[in-house]
Amino acid sequence: KKIEQRLGIDDIYADLSGQLVNHLQQALKAQYMFHRDKQYVVTNGEVKIVDEFTGRIMEGRRYSEGLHQAIEAKEGVLVREENQTLATITLQNYFRLYDKLSGMTGTASPRTPSSARSTTCRSR
Repeated sequence: KKIEQRLGIDDIYADLSGQLVNHLQQALKAQYMFHRDKQYVVTNGEVKIVDEFTGRIMEGRRYSEGLHQAIEAKEGVLVREENQTLATITLQNYFRLYDKLSGMTGTASPRTPSSARSTTCRSR
């Protein structure tokens, strides 16, 4: 009720698309669950995601469903449009596009950490 009063609307759920509720939820997440210099950094006026496992900046990646825009608004930087996914493919189907596959690892044998093993196989 407080949000509805503050926004001057009768029912936030009246929007059947759910867009208003989604924007409000993403704004709350951005404000209370995402912290600068932990989940993201602001560099040169851009919000950049920090990989939670490596601590590295994930260049070119953006949060989805309006969360990135909510964080941009929170940080007072230019709010850019949402990226749109035009096509997706599973890894299995991507690999099936090729006649031959090749792979290599340096961690196949714990006894010889400096050695690498390689294999090639037919995918069809």
